[in-house]
Amino acid sequence: MKHLKIASLIGFILLLAATACEPLVPTAAYIIISATPPPPTATYTPSITPMPTITPTPTATGLPTETPTPTPQPCNETQGFILQTSFYSSIAGAEVPYRMYFPPCYVQTQRRYPYVILLHGLEGQGQPTYTGQQWLDLQAPEALERGLVLNHLPPMVLVIPDGGRTARLNNFDPDGSYESIIVEDLIPTIESDSSGNCLWTAREGRVIAGISRGGFWAFEIAFRHPELFSAVAGHSPFFDTSVPDAYNPIYMASNLPAEYLSSLRIWADHGADDYVKNTVRTFSDALSERAIPHDYIVNPTGEHEDAYWAEHMTEYLAFYSAQWPKDAYQLPSCKEPIGDSR
Repeated sequence: MKHLKIASLIGFILLLAATACEPLVPTAAYIIISATPPPPTATYTPSITPMPTITPTPTATGLPTETPTPTPQPCNETQGFILQTSFYSSIAGAEVPYRMYFPPCYVQTQRRYPYVILLHGLEGQGQPTYTGQQWLDLQAPEALERGLVLNHLPPMVLVIPDGGRTARLNNFDPDGSYESIIVEDLIPTIESDSSGNCLWTAREGRVIAGISRGGFWAFEIAFRHPELFSAVAGHSPFFDTSVPDAYNPIYMASNLPAEYLSSLRIWADHGADDYVKNTVRTFSDALSERAIPHDYIVNPTGEHEDAYWAEHMTEYLAFYSAQWPKDAYQLPSCKEPIGDSR
């Protein structure tokens, strides 16, 4: 895909600023396992940081909308563009690179687009350490563009940070964890006034997902911050069972208040030959025992490798965006404030 170069984004930024966009400071075949009736209520362990009260939003209805005047003209764009940049993280003590993919017609429509934070994996079958480039190599933008042309997928922005050394470590100190970089640095950066982005800055407009080690982080972050995200997905998530209970997604699946977890749409998948299958099954069983709705998908073929994830990319995008409108003009206007859900 011939995306625009970074230098060409200057015109885009000026155009977006000129329209008075005012983003807010943030605040094949499947085996699908569904939840079973719950046993006696599990005991919640208070060592996990108490969560704020959440009002679940099961659908994406109730958005502030407006009828454009005059009637918007059709947009004929079929390709989006990628912004590659970085922000300084006081938590990491370094610049953190990240990529943002903007879909076709993003500039023209002037709407607040929902977005997905995509976390990369680390190592698999002798492959080198990954960066956010993994999601581009898996052709996530191309899969989205095909879905848009066919009207099978709604428009969305893809946010792809580089985890670097921090994503490799089981460091859960608030002053140095990958969780803190995502929640305290990345989200405020991309949603800030100075970013020039026009994003749907509410939990209904945010999703987080990851591959392998990134899948672990996606569940760890979403389960500890369900007030921030409407959905979470892990693709062949690598669950390190040695991490402390308060940060262990399997433990949290068994012990966090069910109402917190049930406020999230949850997806986990892997191929039948993936070495992570036993721990992912344990994770799904923990949710099922408490009747927490989730999708657990075991594809009949596939190992822990890029070929498997690339094959199912369209399905992943469809899950992330299941509650978002396909018509961009049904999204809030860039000029319309959206309350901070944090």
